[in-house]
Amino acid sequence: MLFQLMLCVFQFARIDSTFTVQNTLDFPRIEVLSIPIAEMEKILGKGIMPVQLGVKELRTGKLVLTQWVDIDQDGQVEEMLFLAQLDANEFKSY
Repeated sequence: MLFQLMLCVFQFARIDSTFTVQNTLDFPRIEVLSIPIAEMEKILGKGIMPVQLGVKELRTGKLVLTQWVDIDQDGQVEEMLFLAQLDANEFKSY
C-alpha cells in the first residue's frame, strides 16, 4: 500500500523531459549511452534522486535498461548509463 502511494505521488510530480538519439550508420547498433547527472540537474534541478529516475522509449512506452555509476567512488552518482538499440538510420526519442 505504501509503495502504491509513493508511486502515485511520483507520477504526479514527474517533469517531462525528452531527448533523441540517432543512428546515422547503415547498420543496426546496440550502444551504451551516458548522461552526466550534472546535465540532468540543469533540466530537473539539484537534489534529484537517481532511484526516482528512469529512461522510457517514447514510441513504445517501455523502460530501458539503466545503470547509475559512481565514477570517483565518493558515494554520489555522476552519470547514468542506458542501453539504446537502433536500426540502421533510425532515431528514437526517450
